[in-house]
Amino acid sequence: MTLFGVTRQRVHQLVVALTARGLIRSADPNYPTFVVVLRDDPSTLLRPDQERALSAVPGTEATTLSKIAVVTNMYAGKTARIAESLREAGLIEKTGHATYGDLYRLTAAGATHWQRSAAAFHADTPPLPFRSARVRDVLSYLESQGPTRTRDVGLALGISQTSMNALMQNLKAQKYGS
Repeated sequence: MTLFGVTRQRVHQLVVALTARGLIRSADPNYPTFVVVLRDDPSTLLRPDQERALSAVPGTEATTLSKIAVVTNMYAGKTARIAESLREAGLIEKTGHATYGDLYRLTAAGATHWQRSAAAFHADTPPLPFRSARVRDVLSYLESQGPTRTRDVGLALGISQTSMNALMQNLKAQKYGS
């Protein structure tokens, strides 16, 4: 017996009956009592595995599906299918490509979704394909400013013209630039 004198089995029976009558909807037919809402509630309901994957995406950084798979203890194919469903629901978005795969991050809707647990373990961010802080600074500057003259990047970051030219040639050779 529970606090209200209703057993878990009876709650399960009621949820199944109300779902069959079309009065409520459930996130997962295999676990009908996991999360339910009234039929007309527009909330996006997540199955347990989707909730776990959404909760694993870091709050402000992008990560790869392989990093999410490790944290959620799911195999890669399942993680990819779940990520696609979360992307279609507008909860995560693909933001680019890293050395180890596509990068995904939360959307505003995903960050505030009521089923996302902020206390859950988050996937690590993938390592950068370079180790130089100067390269990171230049690429970050270009990302925030958009197309810019090399001279202006160097002035903004305090990098000499000679060093800036050498750095840009190096980036082009490594295919970070165009």
